Amino acid sequence: MFSYLFEKFTAENQEIDFDKSLLWIINSDKTPPHIGISENSKFYSLKATGKDNAIFTNDIFLLLKKKNIEFVLLELAPHAIVKNIESVFLTYSIAIPSKVSCISPILDCFALDEPWLLFDLINYLNSKELINSINVFNFQREKLGLGIYGEKDVVLEIEKLQGAKRK
Repeated sequence: MFSYLFEKFTAENQEIDFDKSLLWIINSDKTPPHIGISENSKFYSLKATGKDNAIFTNDIFLLLKKKNIEFVLLELAPHAIVKNIESVFLTYSIAIPSKVSCISPILDCFALDEPWLLFDLINYLNSKELINSINVFNFQREKLGLGIYGEKDVVLEIEKLQGAKRK
């Protein structure tokens, strides 16, 4: 069962334009997955242990490929992101259980403020026709979908990752 099933996608597309706006779903085969965003070849991501701020997208891409981590890149319409990504991420420092997760600054970039989960965001982007293409890498499953999870699962994952860092 999936919370979201991708019906059309391209596997291992080598023609990704990192200058475009991309939504990154990292560990897309895990529940919950991680999410980041990039534009103009700079990647941003809020994590349980800090954040990635303006990292070169090609470096992230090559690292994920090397580690054989499944990830999905959603190429967004040029007008999809309404706030400056770098400015938004400057207002965040770390994920906080039950308050701030990896999706929080991304929702801000779209000027959305509801406590949505990733599948809600993808449904919203689809309904507004803001996804131009879907590309998956290191994909080895029969179907491409996001597992079923809720806010409690996100909180538990943040707490687990923060606990692992303290050890």
